[in-house]
Amino acid sequence: MEIEKYNLKITKSQSEIIMLALDLYTRLSIGQFHNLKDISFEKNEKGINRKPSEETLKKLHSEMFPSLISYNSSYGIHSPKLPDKVKEGYDIYKVMMYEFNKHEGIMNVYSDKVRQTSNKPLPLFNKIIKAKKEVKMTKSKIVDIFEGEMIGVWKDEDEYFLSTPFATLNFDEEMWEALKRDLVKLSEL
Repeated sequence: MEIEKYNLKITKSQSEIIMLALDLYTRLSIGQFHNLKDISFEKNEKGINRKPSEETLKKLHSEMFPSLISYNSSYGIHSPKLPDKVKEGYDIYKVMMYEFNKHEGIMNVYSDKVRQTSNKPLPLFNKIIKAKKEVKMTKSKIVDIFEGEMIGVWKDEDEYFLSTPFATLNFDEEMWEALKRDLVKLSEL
């Protein structure tokens, strides 16, 4: 059975909101309830953000995770007790975090290649780079950009996309036609 796939164009800010939601979903699903203290939707009569009490969080934790020994304990992401949907959400979060941190030059948990935790394929998440019209797609330029590895090519409305291991490039129709001609020439070499 073929897996349905979707493309979603989002801004960096929207990506950050999705990552926050996936991080919270994963943490709550493994029993890390202390993160709920950081969320506040309403203010009390004094204008101060409402926060759940430690007692409320401990009670909720013990009711939802009776097999965990204390409020400060949680499952690891590789635990066989976790549903694969939680692991898949974590994989998506890690792929997104990797994309934002891979070129930071600092060693952190997000700058290393993603290790899959779910039984689903890792998603492809790339920054879209707008190609400039004045760029001539010569053989050497294509080799420099793609290093000989192309993943996919597709059209969405009036825009064309070429996905590589490094980025997703987005072209207008004129640029796309020039790229196709150069690709045909390259395939003949």
